[in-house]
Amino acid sequence: MCWSAKADLVAGAAVAAVGVACVARARRRTDLPLAALPLLLGAHQIVESAVWDADGGSGPATLAWAVIAMPLLAVWVPVGAWCAASRRARTRLSVFVVIGVATAAALGHALATHSVTAEIRGHTLGYVVRLPTPNW
Repeated sequence: MCWSAKADLVAGAAVAAVGVACVARARRRTDLPLAALPLLLGAHQIVESAVWDADGGSGPATLAWAVIAMPLLAVWVPVGAWCAASRRARTRLSVFVVIGVATAAALGHALATHSVTAEIRGHTLGYVVRLPTPNW
């Protein structure tokens, strides 16, 4: 969501509140990673409000936004689904965990070695991540 810092802050707080309710209602410990996903997404929105307040750029808020959006979510979603799944389904879901970990490793390396910037474009934020491209 990109309209303003205030909109991102309000939306982030609302989504995080849903996350608190989901975590509180989780029946099993293995459901917690998936139940906590709205907490992570709410934090992501709140971090984006900090990017707005910094007028974009390449500061810590922009990097935190990219770390959540790219490597962290790439691992969190498949691991959360794997944890919540039945033992029988975990075998099939393991391939997505492996793909998520590999993706997160590549994206994490790219974020550690390349810059990420945010640009305010009217009522939206544009993120520019300078990822290397293979020479094929």
